[in-house]
Amino acid sequence: MAERSFDLMVIRAKERTAFGGAISDQGVVQDWIAEARWHLEHARLLVLRTAWLPDTVGNRAARRDISAIKVVAPNTALWVLDHAIRVYGGAGVAQDTPLARMYALAITLRIVDGPDEVHNMVGARRETGRYRGRWWIVAVEAHRLPCGQLATSAAPNSSNSRSPLGTLIAHPVVLRV
Repeated sequence: MAERSFDLMVIRAKERTAFGGAISDQGVVQDWIAEARWHLEHARLLVLRTAWLPDTVGNRAARRDISAIKVVAPNTALWVLDHAIRVYGGAGVAQDTPLARMYALAITLRIVDGPDEVHNMVGARRETGRYRGRWWIVAVEAHRLPCGQLATSAAPNSSNSRSPLGTLIAHPVVLRV
């Protein structure tokens, strides 16, 4: 559905003219086309990863990605459909094109899988659970060091600086959380 709406968007952008040329030559429409492709590829790769995970690590370990795909896939379809409808203009919501029907189906898919907030909560709990009881970098001190010197070989504010600008190096401070 999203891929088909992308195809329809690009074809219509090449056919439709405004300001003396095809709207596919307009910067905003080019941005929409590029972003639509990136959204589609992102969703496609996440679907492939989510399909692969249960076979390799089990269903329980794949819950985060399963929740993610339930949010990402419908939202991607809606984003691409919305921009395809914009490219079509008023014709995008008419029954002459399949875009309005596909948009209604995408909204339905979003509702059927449950609220995005629930899937986001599952993903957030999985992510925060990974950080229990470990050592993590929670603060960073920045020191100016002379150019070319390693962070371990020079003290901060060294007087033998070869460059007035120096190099900004971050020194991690590790604390037990």
